[in-house]
Amino acid sequence: MPERGALLEAAVLPAARHPAHALALEVLHRRTPIRAWSLIVTMFGDCISPRGGSIGVGSLQDMAGSLGLDAGVVRTALTRLAADGLIERIRVGRNSFASLSPAAEADTRRVAPQIYRFVERPWAGRWRLAFLAPAGDAIAAARAALVRQGFALVAPGLAMAPLGEDGRLYSGRLPEAGAVAWLDAAGPPAEAPLYAAGLWPLAGLAQAYTQFVADFSAVEAAVTDGPEPAGIEALAVRIAVVHEFRRLALRDPLLPADLLPADWPGRPARALAGRLYGRVLAAAEAWLDREAKSLDGALPPPDDRLARRFPPV
Repeated sequence: MPERGALLEAAVLPAARHPAHALALEVLHRRTPIRAWSLIVTMFGDCISPRGGSIGVGSLQDMAGSLGLDAGVVRTALTRLAADGLIERIRVGRNSFASLSPAAEADTRRVAPQIYRFVERPWAGRWRLAFLAPAGDAIAAARAALVRQGFALVAPGLAMAPLGEDGRLYSGRLPEAGAVAWLDAAGPPAEAPLYAAGLWPLAGLAQAYTQFVADFSAVEAAVTDGPEPAGIEALAVRIAVVHEFRRLALRDPLLPADLLPADWPGRPARALAGRLYGRVLAAAEAWLDREAKSLDGALPPPDDRLARRFPPV
């Protein structure tokens, strides 16, 4: 997703009846101005893609309104996303509908396992080494692609990442770099933590995960201590927790436990995200069933991807 300027200068937060909704909004709007395009991409990937992929713009505006984005901001964000080839829109009479483009839908499905389904498992100390061919400007693109896959750049032309027992990257990410030659190797796991912290940007990520746990532990307590949020407030909490966790999961190299500190905060962060998601999921889905509209009327029921999110560990 290309970086772009924010689309909202000052949000007017909706009146939140449930404390969990109010706390989630505070977390979401702590970084101001909020990037409306990114939040809309989260809504499509989390809520709309499993239900056929298309939604009425009016329904999308209702969802965004529960998160403090007004209708004008949503329209502007959709226009810019469409210009980038990420959103497709059609108009039927007075009604407009939007969906992810095929390329954006494919990207959503590609990154979903990193967000929803990563599980730590034993690691045998195997590595995949990537040698970057000297191909001019292609090297920079290849380096960026490798970092997205969780590789560490250990030298100008060399990167490495843990390899799983199934012959795929341990992170589960799929290779996307072209100008690269691969070599698999084995190394003693006992020595790996000595250099892992220097190869991957773990310190900043750990701080962000710790903040996520602090923020959403308060949201979880508000859900637990009273009646659970219902309707669009439940949907707003769901989108907020996924949006904030998604930012971290996509930055995370998803390393084996052997390479991480014993108290790695990514573990409680993922567990918290899964618990909170599960607590509000039924009520959020009920709102989508009842209120959200597609070109053919009500949204279709979700596909099997929804049931496979945040598996118990």
